[in-house]
Amino acid sequence: GVKNYIVYKGTNKPVSENIITIINYSFAIIQWVAFLSLGVAIANMLPIIPLDGGLIIKEILKKKLGKKGEELSKLISSIFLILLLSSLFLSSLTLRVVS
Repeated sequence: GVKNYIVYKGTNKPVSENIITIINYSFAIIQWVAFLSLGVAIANMLPIIPLDGGLIIKEILKKKLGKKGEELSKLISSIFLILLLSSLFLSSLTLRVVS
């Protein structure tokens, strides 16, 4: 029979359906990349010294308190690093106990 639309050979669906599928997958990929980028930005703002958040805290405290501010920023950085690593360790330990 005669069809009034063009069919793509690979999927045997009309071309318009394939375009909609491609657009949907494209939006899903863009959404995933945006979510990943947001996660990296949030992690970068943690007050741990090699990260931007740590450098910002260090400079603010250094301007306000001088040398003591620099030492305080190292202490804050160490505390946050310990909290981060312990939460990662405890979450993996919890998963092992539960499963």
